[in-house]
Amino acid sequence: VQPFVQLTVGGFVARVFSNHVRADSGEILQRVGGISLDNRLYQNVIDAELRYGRTFRAGTIPIGLTVGANYRMKHISWSFLDADHVLHHVAAYAQAQATFASWLSSTVSFRVDRHPVLDLPVFSPRLAVILKPSERRALRLSAGTSFRTPTMLELYLDLANPTPTPGVVVTGRGGEVRCPSALDHCLSAEGAISVDVGFLDQTWESVQYEVHGFFTRGTSLIELGNVAFEALPGMNNPNGPLDVGAFRFANDPTATSMFGAEMGARVAPLDGLDLYANYTFAYMLQESGSQRVGDQRTPQHKFNVGVQYRSRFGLDASLDGHFVSGTVWREQDFDPARGVVYETFPLDSYFLLNGRVGYRFLNDRVELGVVGTNLTDNRRRQHPFGAPMGARVMGVATIRF
Repeated sequence: VQPFVQLTVGGFVARVFSNHVRADSGEILQRVGGISLDNRLYQNVIDAELRYGRTFRAGTIPIGLTVGANYRMKHISWSFLDADHVLHHVAAYAQAQATFASWLSSTVSFRVDRHPVLDLPVFSPRLAVILKPSERRALRLSAGTSFRTPTMLELYLDLANPTPTPGVVVTGRGGEVRCPSALDHCLSAEGAISVDVGFLDQTWESVQYEVHGFFTRGTSLIELGNVAFEALPGMNNPNGPLDVGAFRFANDPTATSMFGAEMGARVAPLDGLDLYANYTFAYMLQESGSQRVGDQRTPQHKFNVGVQYRSRFGLDASLDGHFVSGTVWREQDFDPARGVVYETFPLDSYFLLNGRVGYRFLNDRVELGVVGTNLTDNRRRQHPFGAPMGARVMGVATIRF
């Protein structure tokens, strides 16, 4: 359920929406002698925002200014958490767009968020500069920061997790549950700094291309820590599972960096016919003090190529191929002797071939189509714990009023 109300008066825009979620879930399979993870979730969100925008001139320079403030209330009742919780979030932001000349413009923005559980506000400045050497060529330089605040699960989790050993559980806790320090909050926001440079050329109608380079560095990633073996009440409960310890969400002291490049082109040799191709190279590094270790959770190479045709009499067709190089995932697992450990799970490279055929009629108000994904049926996994992907064919009907 998501009711929404918006009011616009002059340069002011006010909006309010609410979101209600109710879910009941349980395990498809449950180990004999294990505990049940069936649970019930109720979540309510109320969000209110007030925004004002106007355009003015500073001398001969036109400037578009937008300022705003936001309030969000989040309430959750979930059997996986230690109790019901209500959090009140506030934020403020400002953005200015300036055109200094026909070939030079820029956008600068700033946002501050106050999370009720974090010790300090979170700031997020951004800057972008666009240079246009010609009407249809553009060079874009941008830099900025982003963040992710802890979720309710990461803050208030309090759940006995079953282990591979029957009758033995390990309790998972959020950062605010039995925090080691009673004076300070235990989690901080995840942060990232990114820099991007890109060039786009649309000089010709039939040929367009672009090239990008990027760098991103993430810090304070929130992850589950290792098990702290301790004497818990469950260890002395003869009628319940044996609770041998706890693990908690915490900020990772190491940082992750990624740099790479992207390039793509699109060619339209005939009316209604488009050919495209793009390639992405990405390399990740895990930083640990002065040591840097290669990380392959993100594929180093991704290549996409395709053809699309859109006729005047209503027939549409497309064929797309996607190649992804091999990856090595680091996922958490539980070992009875070592507790929570990271294990590596290599995945081979794979190729996907997708296609679509459709027909439009009644002035494009009705469209019928057939979509096929993974037409080669290569049965590859995109995640080490995911199901193999098989071929799939779907019929699609669209009606526009």
